[in-house]
Amino acid sequence: NGNNGNNGNNGNNGNNGHKGNHGTTTYGPTVTTTAGPDTTVTTTAGPDTTTYGPDTTVTTTSGEPTVTTTAGDDTTSTTTAGDDTSSTTSSASTTGTTGFDEEEENELKAKLKPLFHLSFDYGSYIVNLTPHFRDVQPKSIVKYDYRPSSDTLIYGDYTDGFQKTVYGSIEVGIGAQVRFWFDNASGLRQHFWGYVGVLPIVGKQTESVRYVSTLDRAYAMGGRWQVPKEASDLDAWDTGDSITYLGSGGLIFSAGAGFGPVGAGVAKLASGTWETYVEKVDSEKVYVKITRGKLNSFSMFTNVAILTLSVNDFKYSDDGFSFLFDMTTETGRKAYEDVIRGNVLASENFATNPPANLVERAPVLKVETFRTVSTGRVASKSLSIPIIWNKTYSEGRVNSFTTSDLHIDRNTAQVHYGIYSDSEDSRFWFKHKETDFMFYGAKYAVENWDTKERMESMFGTYSYAFRHESSNGARLRKGIYDLVKKTGLNILMVGVPDRDLGYSGVEFNVNFSEENTMRLMAAAQSMTQDQFIDLSTDQIYDYFRTNGDPYDYCMIDASGPGSCVTRTSKRTAGAASKMYFALKAMSKYMNSDAKAFAAAYGKFGEGMAENLFTFRTAMKLAGSGATIDYLVEGTHTSMYFREWVVDDKGRWVPAMASPKYKGLPFSPASRHSRVRGMIIGNSDAAKLPHMTPVTF
Repeated sequence: NGNNGNNGNNGNNGNNGHKGNHGTTTYGPTVTTTAGPDTTVTTTAGPDTTTYGPDTTVTTTSGEPTVTTTAGDDTTSTTTAGDDTSSTTSSASTTGTTGFDEEEENELKAKLKPLFHLSFDYGSYIVNLTPHFRDVQPKSIVKYDYRPSSDTLIYGDYTDGFQKTVYGSIEVGIGAQVRFWFDNASGLRQHFWGYVGVLPIVGKQTESVRYVSTLDRAYAMGGRWQVPKEASDLDAWDTGDSITYLGSGGLIFSAGAGFGPVGAGVAKLASGTWETYVEKVDSEKVYVKITRGKLNSFSMFTNVAILTLSVNDFKYSDDGFSFLFDMTTETGRKAYEDVIRGNVLASENFATNPPANLVERAPVLKVETFRTVSTGRVASKSLSIPIIWNKTYSEGRVNSFTTSDLHIDRNTAQVHYGIYSDSEDSRFWFKHKETDFMFYGAKYAVENWDTKERMESMFGTYSYAFRHESSNGARLRKGIYDLVKKTGLNILMVGVPDRDLGYSGVEFNVNFSEENTMRLMAAAQSMTQDQFIDLSTDQIYDYFRTNGDPYDYCMIDASGPGSCVTRTSKRTAGAASKMYFALKAMSKYMNSDAKAFAAAYGKFGEGMAENLFTFRTAMKLAGSGATIDYLVEGTHTSMYFREWVVDDKGRWVPAMASPKYKGLPFSPASRHSRVRGMIIGNSDAAKLPHMTPVTF
């Protein structure tokens, strides 16, 4: 924050007074001074008189004359010069024009000081893998109504074991800053501070995922903090175990200024990262992905005590590759060890040009080569007590472009993402809570290397996630209720046990296909802006008058229900207008500018996220074929998973007979810190989840 600089040597000399308009001393016509080597001098002046108080002495030494003032703790010299009066309190001395050393005020001073940085975090959570619906889902059809769901989460069934995730991070830095302040200042200047600084930083982050059969073992099991360098280290891993290790380093340049506890400043970050991900896919194969990244960001911020407001513009780029190693072969084990140590060339050559006489299974397969560039702006509001507690609200838009060479399928995929994100994240000690909404629209193309066949398409995803690492019934109900309030879907409000739940999480996704996206654009093309807005605002009357505000939109509005309804209508109209113009832009750029199309799709999602009225409008216009998946997970509760597809009557019909944890269209227990997309090849077997990192 750029702590306040020193205000000078106030000490016992008191605060500075005001020098007046001119700050000069005019002596009268008769002045008598008698002074020996050490002489007390009394000056008597005419109409314009300088008067020293009773505890003031002027002492002249044999060297240059100096003025010494003694007046207890606070001394004020008052100079009267006709109508101009100056009142000065000072503890510094300089040479004045009268030949005496006069005290100078408002002197800007600077001092070089060290700058330190320390940031660390740790957390873990356990997910029960036992499905709520062992064989089939209930044959219910979801409609928009206000009836609660009849399903209640199952507590204490641990048949299928657990997944435990442990993560941690640390970042340190030692740099220097120059601090500025006004010495012997008066008024606002005495509270001024400023600084400029440079801070080199280094850090690391790890996240490990492990699978275990019992809850007691899950509690006792720790995390892994290093990537296994020897192939033999992986023999003890279970199928599905993984680790992500990320090292980083960079420079932060910062400058700021303020008065007292209020400040503002700017910061520029340039950093690089090296990320290694290792997963044991099955008893024989290990998957490794290595990513090099660069981040440049510029932030403007203001802070008052524990509150910080900031706007961050950033550009993130990365490139990487991935391999699949057969650990039953000596070549595969040796190639794995070489890649982990940084020698990629051997695996690259073997995967690209396998030996002609190779009869066994290929020990090394190259899976993917990719490059991603993301740019965006994120606005944040943070409240923080260092180390103990913090809460951050963030909202932003990101544009991202990814090129991936999928070597197994011999395809190249190019994807543009337009992303809108709104999140609330908090931490108390090492327990975390996250509530994240994200919408991302995508325009992509996939081309086969051999046939040159090219496929272009688009999709959009509306995604909500809630996670709490120290949850109970009330906290989980609140997380689900926030989702119900955004969508108007009471069917999602499952019964929750009033017990200690450990970790609990919720994830909800609506997936718009190319067909749904085309219907949305066609609707905007066929309507005027007012007609489109009316689709959302016409729902408001029935909501308040007929149903009585069941989701408490106006419960805490002190200005009365009428005013609240008006504001709700205005916000809804504004969001619907944003959706309308975004869809018009999507129609314009669909065949000419994939980046602009994706960015507009993200803006559409921002409008859709406003409330249940805009959500319902989007779902109605998207029509049949949209898919919805819903997950409630926890340490003690069984995994409640539902999936629906919208039919031609607008109803949500169950679409999945048996939930498969590894087959879900998202990673249920992963933290919601990355954008989830899907790179789709030329066949159903060529679907690969693709994670585009963003710096929220």
